[in-house]
Amino acid sequence: MNKQKNKKTGQYLKRTKNADRAECGWCQYKTQTREHLFRHCKEWKPQQKILWGEVHKETGGRKDRFTVRDLFADE
Repeated sequence: MNKQKNKKTGQYLKRTKNADRAECGWCQYKTQTREHLFRHCKEWKPQQKILWGEVHKETGGRKDRFTVRDLFADE
């Protein structure tokens, strides 16, 4: 797989027919989405804890207050 494809989620790659399956390449969960990677993937728990700790520190909000989509949207 080339580097460009590694930057896309399994869900996107399957939809665009660049992969046969949408599963997470890190934990083999059935569908790799941004939401899965930034909230649920067991292989990224330490990074998720840091990310959501910083979100809380900057906004005062808990992670369930934000969608991943909103978190990375432009102001």
